[in-house]
Amino acid sequence: SVASCRQCHTGIMQRRQGKQAVFYGCSNYPRCDHREDGCDQCGGAMHPQEGFSHCTNGDCGRKIPLCPRCGARLRQRRGAGGTFWGCSNFRPGNQPSCGYTRQQTASE
Repeated sequence: SVASCRQCHTGIMQRRQGKQAVFYGCSNYPRCDHREDGCDQCGGAMHPQEGFSHCTNGDCGRKIPLCPRCGARLRQRRGAGGTFWGCSNFRPGNQPSCGYTRQQTASE
């Protein structure tokens, strides 16, 4: 299915291959520079819904939590206290940056 751009609402999200991973970018680029990460397991499109980003590939089923502060994907990180979720918009020493973190639950 074709997904509309959530930023400009007139473009469609197109699959693109970046240097390191698949991503989806707006067809109106460079007028609209909205982009979204692809699924890190199968490369499919991800769709945000109810606090998670869900892979649209029915055979994959990947689900990644979203930051409740800024809406970006949470990434698994390791610290002195073990594994936790941290916002992918965290930029040490740079602004804007989101420092949201939360502990990982047993089911994640």
